[in-house]
Amino acid sequence: MYQRRPPQKRTIYEDFLTPEEAQKRLAEQDENFVKGTLRINVRNYEESYIDDPRGSDYNDILIYGMPDRNRALHGDLVLIQLFPRSDWMVIDYLYQHWKAECRANPIPEAGDAVEEIKRSIQALGLQKTSSETKANATPQSETSLACHATDARKGTTSERRLLSDYPGSALIPERCLQKRGKVVHILKWKHTRTAMGQLRPMKDYNTNWALFAPTDSRIPRMMIPAVQLPDDFFTRTHDYGKYVFLAKIHEWPSTSQMPHGALLQQIGLAGDIEVETEGLLFSKGVDTREFTPESLSSLPIQSQEEWKIDEFEFRYRIDLREETIFTIDPLTARDLDDALHIKACSDIDGKGTPGWEIGVHIADVAHFLLEGTELDEWAKQRATSVYLVHQVVPMLPRLLCEQLCSLNPGVDRLCFSVIWKVDNDATIVDERFARTVIRSRCKLAYEHAQDFLDNPEKLFETSELPELYDGCTPADIGAKVHMLWDVAQKLRAKRVEKGALRLDQPKLKFALDRETKMPTAVGVYQIRDANRLVEEYMLLANTRVAMKISSTYPNFSVLRRHPEPKAKVLAETLALCQNIGFPIDGSSSKILSKELRKFEGKSEVQGAINQVLSLLMMRPMQLAQYFCTGKAASEEHYYHYALATAFYTHFTSPIRRYPDVLVHRLLAAACGYTKPPEVQDPSVLAEICSHCNDCKTNAKAVSDESADMFFGLFVHHAGSIEVKGVVIAVLDAAFDVLVFKYGIVKRVYTNQLPLLGNPFFKKGNPARLTLHWKNDSGPPINQELTICSIVDVVLIPLEDQPTKYKALIKRSTTKGSPDLHSLYKGGVEFLQKPEDQPASERPATPIVDDLLAESVYAEYD
Repeated sequence: MYQRRPPQKRTIYEDFLTPEEAQKRLAEQDENFVKGTLRINVRNYEESYIDDPRGSDYNDILIYGMPDRNRALHGDLVLIQLFPRSDWMVIDYLYQHWKAECRANPIPEAGDAVEEIKRSIQALGLQKTSSETKANATPQSETSLACHATDARKGTTSERRLLSDYPGSALIPERCLQKRGKVVHILKWKHTRTAMGQLRPMKDYNTNWALFAPTDSRIPRMMIPAVQLPDDFFTRTHDYGKYVFLAKIHEWPSTSQMPHGALLQQIGLAGDIEVETEGLLFSKGVDTREFTPESLSSLPIQSQEEWKIDEFEFRYRIDLREETIFTIDPLTARDLDDALHIKACSDIDGKGTPGWEIGVHIADVAHFLLEGTELDEWAKQRATSVYLVHQVVPMLPRLLCEQLCSLNPGVDRLCFSVIWKVDNDATIVDERFARTVIRSRCKLAYEHAQDFLDNPEKLFETSELPELYDGCTPADIGAKVHMLWDVAQKLRAKRVEKGALRLDQPKLKFALDRETKMPTAVGVYQIRDANRLVEEYMLLANTRVAMKISSTYPNFSVLRRHPEPKAKVLAETLALCQNIGFPIDGSSSKILSKELRKFEGKSEVQGAINQVLSLLMMRPMQLAQYFCTGKAASEEHYYHYALATAFYTHFTSPIRRYPDVLVHRLLAAACGYTKPPEVQDPSVLAEICSHCNDCKTNAKAVSDESADMFFGLFVHHAGSIEVKGVVIAVLDAAFDVLVFKYGIVKRVYTNQLPLLGNPFFKKGNPARLTLHWKNDSGPPINQELTICSIVDVVLIPLEDQPTKYKALIKRSTTKGSPDLHSLYKGGVEFLQKPEDQPASERPATPIVDDLLAESVYAEYD
């Protein structure tokens, strides 16, 4: 008797190449196979990219859709197989630009080959027909459907179309195209596969599984087997929807759209700050364990007992305890790892040239953190301290970073110092790198240093400053601050002249309830002259140390580079800036920096313009990276674009960054204090650098998500917040707004607005979106939005998600929207009057620094 076979499941994902096959492809240098780190679009999980290995002059390689991504996740190192050219995509704005170029350039008139090219160009609509009675022909592809349909939830539609859709496609140059490919192997599984999220029933009410929805949209939803669920889950699904869970991808069969997950634990109620933070740290793979007794065994003390410097250290270190040295840090900082001193000199070069002696003193962490110890392994794996709004996860044990190494005032501490003698133009005449002993006179906060700078004639009382030691007076400290600032301004002018570029975005800080840790007020951290003072000396020390170690150990030094911006994206961004009324020349970092300064100013409109332009210019920028010099192709690859310096490293924060520890060890060897580090293999060091890069990127993501979480809590606390915003991106079913008061970017979905029908979307650079508002008292109001349009934003809490909020805009009462360019040209000073702001948001509200300020200045590049 015939038996019907059970239906076969459809294969969704291809099998990976074997490791041997993948390595063979790489070894053969087959141009159809390239490797890179996968980046998933946070606003559209269907889109992911890797960099073109040929460099920034080429477009990123697109992997579109889950099947082509083939189960790889954000951050994984993947091997991509490129699709044939006919399956590449045309980038619309570049294609239109190329068409305009072709129309402007004459076509040769002779030869059969030329005639064929002319016919193809006519088909593309790039040249008038022979009769010249009609306008340029419209290419078929411009009237065809987009290759990828609109996703209303994401508010996006692709402006790219398959090359094969275009007549005469062979003529379209590669600069107008975006390569496509698919993942055929995961070379390194860097993503933790762990996520924080919430449980929901399956849509088909299948009781064999539950759906796990991660809070991070780049992580796929998981199917959790019923055996792992709480016993009463299916009878109390609504109740469990209020809880936060942790889950990890367990397996991902090629026949399953979603991976199968393993439920790790139920953390607690959504909205509880400790619960949300625990889930965030765990899902990002941040090590929060307490340091073991074994890991502390290499330290000279294992508890908070008093520690004194061994007499042997004084025999070879420079004793600087008589110098007026002090720290300048955030008000609540506990790990003080840098200090400064300055004094006037009548003769800095033996020729009677006056100037200054300036010292940057960095905690000698490497003296305690010995290479190869268990504690060194802990630090290497953590790679960086992680700063959240209300707490810090330290790289090193608190005993080390808050006691043994922290440059607390009134006690002797070990340092590695860089000491310069500079002339009146801030030119370095003499330089020393030395292990030292210092004794800080005072723990200044940025606020105290700024008070000195703002009030040069004021006679400060001792009670107005933190405790002073060893007979030091407020006048002594004030004089030193002014001297340091005078030289810092000259150093800064030199850096700017060389081409240093800074693209700052506001950083949120919060006032927290001491008991509940809930936010009670929010503001933006103000970077002032006191911050810039410290920054200049840290940058100078990092640069000079980089030159020293790389010249001594050219094959195994650890430096930091910043690649040039991606040329294609930069060209697009500059064209966009031109079209919105803010023309910018971005031919070099020096010129770009000068161009951006044209729009600086103290008015609120100028501040908003600066934020928008900085945000736009961040798009083509690449991340700075640690690297080993022995793996760089040449010294040209050492260059740091943003700082406009040929050599740079991280030396000034060894308490919270592991690369700084490696640099301290190299510098100690270069100065003859120790033997060279045991690890000298460039390949091994390159792996360590790569790990540190990953951890640093991850730590920033955690900090940003923590700030967004607390801001969400604040929106819930406030009920809603109305504030001005500016449109910075326009899609066909959504647009992004920058709330410049807080520096946050939020997407507004048009299907959540009270509109009459779908909005009208017009492509372009910039694109335009026309909203058709309902109007109870008259005809509908049509409001056109484009980049730089000013809108009234309403931030509204999501009822079922205590840390989440959405953005809407208020209905327009006029046909158009004011824009930044017209306000700027019209000399408008304010976008919003201070009295219109809720009391909890006014700048006068006292803000508690807590630990956020440390995260703002944990990085000087």
